[in-house]
Amino acid sequence: MADPRAVIHEFLAEQREEATRFLAELVRIPSDNPPGDCAPHATRAALLLEHFGFKVERHAVPEAQVRENGMASCVNLIARERFGAGPTIACNAHGDVVPPGEGWTTDPYGAQIRDGRMFGRGVAVSKSDFATYAFALLALKAASAAGAKLSGAVELHFTYDEEVGGGIGPAWLLAQRLSRPDYAISAGFSYAITTAHNGCLHLEVEVRGKSGHAAEPRKGVDALEAATAMLDDLYALRRGYASIRSSTSGITSPTLVIGLIEGGINTNVVPDRVVFRLDRRIIPEEDAGEVESALTMARRDDRGSACATRAPVRSDRGPGEAGHGDPEQCESSARREHRDARHADLHRRSALQRRGHSHGALRRRPAHARRGERASR
Repeated sequence: MADPRAVIHEFLAEQREEATRFLAELVRIPSDNPPGDCAPHATRAALLLEHFGFKVERHAVPEAQVRENGMASCVNLIARERFGAGPTIACNAHGDVVPPGEGWTTDPYGAQIRDGRMFGRGVAVSKSDFATYAFALLALKAASAAGAKLSGAVELHFTYDEEVGGGIGPAWLLAQRLSRPDYAISAGFSYAITTAHNGCLHLEVEVRGKSGHAAEPRKGVDALEAATAMLDDLYALRRGYASIRSSTSGITSPTLVIGLIEGGINTNVVPDRVVFRLDRRIIPEEDAGEVESALTMARRDDRGSACATRAPVRSDRGPGEAGHGDPEQCESSARREHRDARHADLHRRSALQRRGHSHGALRRRPAHARRGERASR
């Protein structure tokens, strides 16, 4: 019987160009999230995996759940290979990516190779892990065929909602009992074994005022002015985060980013609506509920604007599990008549986007997000 390690190394060396072509194919298919129309990428990935001999299961998430999570389509893939009795290890990677943005010197979907490096959206995170996991499993199959005595099973979980939290990706696969792994490895870019990382809270804040002509701005209520005051408060809060330090090696302090803002009608109109979204990373020692409360405290603006805070993405709570708390709203009674039905109906669709928090601060963290730890059964 050949040395299994030698067989694996030889196989991977021989298949390097094939693995590179596989990755390039995945990069060339856009899977930006938002907008989150990721089913076409899953279709192509499944066909490529089947070309290598994998039996690929396609698990489409119901449209209602997809829409609730801010996406257009989501199909998760599972490929399984059992070598014998023993535990199951699930290898998870995500095929959705954030939009490329500006400043690229190459086509973000071109998979161009330059000076020995491939350039493109998702080359590093996490389409490369599709290739890494797939060819690692192919190498194990080659070793088994050469006589290596292997045990247990390996599952490839290729999911498509990491950029919105994982609730209809890895967590959905577990909730649907489509997989019950004993261990899980989640993709990342630390080049090390990681057993903890920050939690994450996404909130959307909507500020509503009253439109008016720029020639007579006193007749309007400036939503942008009110939003600016809120942003000042948030940035002041952020400056204090540097003094909060985690005792977990590799994790430093909480972070806060206001990553998206939109609003206004035209240059000569008092803005009647501003929406911004924030991303708050939660260190293991923090209490997630307290963090959320600190960010969503009701605010009143003496200009008469109205605001509502809500989570634009779902949390990791199970199906049918209620959110906590009432809608966070602040409003001026003098301006209530200007609220439209949409604002009146605002509600919290969910509370937290929780991902892989350590030390039990988030009790319902999904098992797939923990590396090197026993997955819940």
